[in-house]
Amino acid sequence: MSYYPHDPKPESFDAVKAFNVRLNDSSNTAAKLLRTYIDGYERFWQTPRTHGERALSMEDVQAMLDVDPVIMMDLMNDGTAFVEFVQESHPDAVGTDYFPTRYLTIPYVMDQAGRLVSLKPEWEAQEVQ
Repeated sequence: MSYYPHDPKPESFDAVKAFNVRLNDSSNTAAKLLRTYIDGYERFWQTPRTHGERALSMEDVQAMLDVDPVIMMDLMNDGTAFVEFVQESHPDAVGTDYFPTRYLTIPYVMDQAGRLVSLKPEWEAQEVQ
């Protein structure tokens, strides 16, 4: 019973709760985007570090790139654009477990003609400790 007659009012909007929910959702989405990029990168290049005995040889990767160099370059340029976006919009994520620096460039050294020369050391098979 209330001295002043009134209809109960609904709880008011909780701005802090809404903020926290959206921040958490956005953070999870960003982490998933980075993980999706990394997973795709690893499947594309299939290096000894990520695939062990199932890794593609450098010759096999070059042969894959040679099938249609224009399309392959387009795919690599898309990857570069995504990396640039991450570097510009979230530089603090680069070099962390979310986005290790080895994913900033392709895993191979290329010559002036765009041919693979060697696998970068960070993509060699890693010893399990």
